[in-house]
Amino acid sequence: MTFHGGVDQPTLHAAMRRASVWAYANTGDVETYCITAVKMQAAGVIPVATDAGALREVICHDVELFPASDLPERAEDFVQGIIDALQVPPTVDERLSVRRFALEHFDWAATAKSLLRMIEKPETEVTARSARQGTAATGAVFSLSGVGTSEQPQ
Repeated sequence: MTFHGGVDQPTLHAAMRRASVWAYANTGDVETYCITAVKMQAAGVIPVATDAGALREVICHDVELFPASDLPERAEDFVQGIIDALQVPPTVDERLSVRRFALEHFDWAATAKSLLRMIEKPETEVTARSARQGTAATGAVFSLSGVGTSEQPQ
């Protein structure tokens, strides 16, 4: 592993396209939206991640997530999952599947419209789950959870 410090966007995007696995061992439910998961999948990178927070909503449903409740007791199993994923490179179909998921569910034009709606009406909470169900969510006053799904309620 090499730390490169700050890099420009073209360099970052090239590195993302070369990657085959993205690992994220989140153990809390405070992750409301993981933009890195979306960006890595859009680049065709296979996630090895836990099921904590919004990860179960923003990671391709074809990907098996590691139970966050099992960490840190089973951290070695999580690390082994990363090693296994690195030893058996993902197929082109697997890479295309996560890429397709990200591009279909997290459209940037829809994200911008959704953010503008939330800024104009901050009392509205939009979650990926309520967006998929076509219903307005209740609860927190302002949340970015699920912003960017192409199925936002009107």
